[in-house]
Amino acid sequence: MSGFKWLSGALASTDYCFAGSLYFNMEKFSISVVRGLEGLVSIRDLWRTLALNNSTLLFSASYAWYFSRLSTQEEQADSVYFIVITDDVDCLAIVPVQYGPERMWGLNLPAFSLYWPSDMRLSGVAVAERLPVNLLMPLVLKALNSKISKPWHLFAIRDIAEDSPLVAGDALSRHISYRWNTSKYLRLGENYEQSMQAVSGKFQRNLRRKQRNLEKLGQVAYEFVNDAQAIEQAVESFFEVEAAGWKGESGSRTAIRFYPDQLAFYRQLVRQAVIDGQCEIQLMTLNGEVIAGQLSMPCGDTLYLLKIGFDDRFKEHGPGGGLLNETIARYSGHDTIRKISFITGATWNDSWNPSELPVFYHYLFNATVRGLLCYMLERGKHVGRLIKHRFFVQQ
Repeated sequence: MSGFKWLSGALASTDYCFAGSLYFNMEKFSISVVRGLEGLVSIRDLWRTLALNNSTLLFSASYAWYFSRLSTQEEQADSVYFIVITDDVDCLAIVPVQYGPERMWGLNLPAFSLYWPSDMRLSGVAVAERLPVNLLMPLVLKALNSKISKPWHLFAIRDIAEDSPLVAGDALSRHISYRWNTSKYLRLGENYEQSMQAVSGKFQRNLRRKQRNLEKLGQVAYEFVNDAQAIEQAVESFFEVEAAGWKGESGSRTAIRFYPDQLAFYRQLVRQAVIDGQCEIQLMTLNGEVIAGQLSMPCGDTLYLLKIGFDDRFKEHGPGGGLLNETIARYSGHDTIRKISFITGATWNDSWNPSELPVFYHYLFNATVRGLLCYMLERGKHVGRLIKHRFFVQQ
C-alpha cells in the first residue's frame, strides 16, 4: 500500500483528513444519523434544501425516491440509516446505508451497503458541490464507527458512477473496484440541430419517415405532464401503455403493473417527486389514444428516463423513438437540463450514439480479521484478472 493511501486510511479514523494538498479539520463538520422512515421524514427539509439548485443531483439521490421506497416496503426500514453531514451553514451530504449480512469467500460478514433499492443499476448520494472531494468517505466511515456503532467488516457500494464523490479514489484504503456497467446519456445542445449532431443522418431520416407514416393514421399529439393535479392520471396512462408493449402479457411481463410492490412504489414516487418539481410524464397520443410513454425525473442538469413503453400495435412506426425525439427537441436549449439519461447501458438506445459513464462496484474492507482476510483474497483475485486481461485477452 502506498504511503499516501496508508496516511489517508489512518487519518480517516481521526479528526483530520488529508485531501489533495490540504488538511481538513473534520471537527468543523457535524455528523448525525437517523433511522428508518420516521428518521427520513425528520430530515425532509434538509434534504430538499440540499437538492435545490444542485446540478449534480441524481434521481437516485432524491428524497422522494427513498420516502416512496420505505413507505411502501416498511419491512426494510429498521435496517436503513441516513448519515447527515452539516457545517455551520448548510447540510452538505446525506448518505443512505443499510446494515445486514453480506457473503464473501464463504464467510458471512456483518456489513454496511449503500442503500439503493432499485433495479435501475445507478445509485448515488445527495452531496453539496462545495464539499471537498476526498472528504465525504472519511466522514461516512466516521459515522459508521462512532454514530451507528455496529460491528462491520465490509462496506459495499454498488452501481455507482465513476464521478461520484463518495468513491473519490485517493481517500480510500483497503478498497477494491470493479467496473460493472455503463450509464448512457445524450448531451443536449442549444437547439435541436445541435443536440442531434452525433446522430447519424440515416437514423434521423428513418425517424422522419416513421413519423410521416404515423401521421397518416390520424392526429399525433404530445403531452408533457408535470402538474400535480394532472400527473396521477398521466402515470396511470403510462402504466397502461407500458403493459401494451413488449413488457406486457404476451411478452416479458416485466411491466410495472404486473408487480404490486413496484406499482405502489411508482405511484407514491410520482406523488412525492412532483412536489419538488422532479417528475414528468411524457406521452404520445394518436387520435387521443396513448401509444407511447416515458416516466422521467428531471434532477440537477439531467432528465432521467426511468421507464419507457409503447403500444406494440404501432411498433413499425417507432412511437418510442418519436416520443424521445420530441423530448430532445423540447429540452434542447433548456434553462437547466443539459442531458437526457437512459440510466442503464442497454443497447436499444445505441442508434442515438449516446455518451457513456462507467459504473462500478466498490468494496471497502474494515481493519478486522475477517475484513482483512477478505480484502487480501479479493485483492489477489482482482490482480489475477488484471494480469489475465493484460497478457492474454489483449493479445
